[in-house]
Amino acid sequence: MKSRLFVPALVVVGLAVLATAGPAPALVVAPMPGGARAVQADVIVTGKVTDVEAKEIQIAPYPGAPNKVTYKVAVVAVDEAVKGAAGKKTIRVAFQAQAQAVLKPGVDLPVQVQPGGARIQPIGRPMTGRMAPVQLQKGTEGLFYLTRTGEDGVYQAPMYYDVVAKNAPNFTKDLSEAKEIGRITTDPMAALKDPLREKRVRAACLLITMYRTGRNGATKLEPIDAEESKLILSALALADWDQFARNDGVAIIGPGGIARNDGQDLMNAFNMLGVTEKDGWRQPQFIQTIQDLTSPMQQWLANNAATYRIQRIVTVNPGR
Repeated sequence: MKSRLFVPALVVVGLAVLATAGPAPALVVAPMPGGARAVQADVIVTGKVTDVEAKEIQIAPYPGAPNKVTYKVAVVAVDEAVKGAAGKKTIRVAFQAQAQAVLKPGVDLPVQVQPGGARIQPIGRPMTGRMAPVQLQKGTEGLFYLTRTGEDGVYQAPMYYDVVAKNAPNFTKDLSEAKEIGRITTDPMAALKDPLREKRVRAACLLITMYRTGRNGATKLEPIDAEESKLILSALALADWDQFARNDGVAIIGPGGIARNDGQDLMNAFNMLGVTEKDGWRQPQFIQTIQDLTSPMQQWLANNAATYRIQRIVTVNPGR
């Protein structure tokens, strides 16, 4: 019997010190894993900034936001539409100007992706709170994880790590993962019917994360397609939970097996469903082994796959 159980977290966002060319290091938010970024992004493209519009715009930072923010706008020529940007040749990406962000202590610490390079350079003094989006410049080339703003056709890279420079060490890995997730989200039914069990489970975990991740602004719940919901829950019910237990709960689903550390695992996927006693789920009270927790989860999935409908979190006014 193991003396301690490890229950994995969804995504742990920590703090890390980022070394710079300047005399003092800056405290910044550690990057979110590429898989989690790809799932949460509305649009993912590879491309290059060909222009920065001279006129700044005032728009809501997310659909339904009560206040507007002043942004500059970069025009990105799309090389490849990885997710959510089929047919687009260019895309407009809003970002807060460096001077404006520096003058807001306690709100944002602006950062910068050097054109053609991977180095992220903090500008100004360290500040508390959220990290500002990157300061895009003409020539910046890479992988862009983008989310909707309150303005039709305008997106933003919310965090400094949402633009991965083309020559960054993790560019190839992040792009490959983003393409995989793009395929799953574009045709979820095909992914959930894959002949390989591991791929079906991978798709199920990713789709639950996408459907059950909250967004800024007003939201509501709506059921996903009944057949898709059944396939997702069935994939989890038929996953190798015994292997999950043999690894003391450290079970991360990846292509070909349990080997990946991007926050998509069996227990997390189940917990994100948000099921309660009214759905027939009762949290185990006496847990001595990991199986005491995972076995009831797997049993609930098997019993309810055909009848329970996964509820998607959607914004009331999502924009485009």
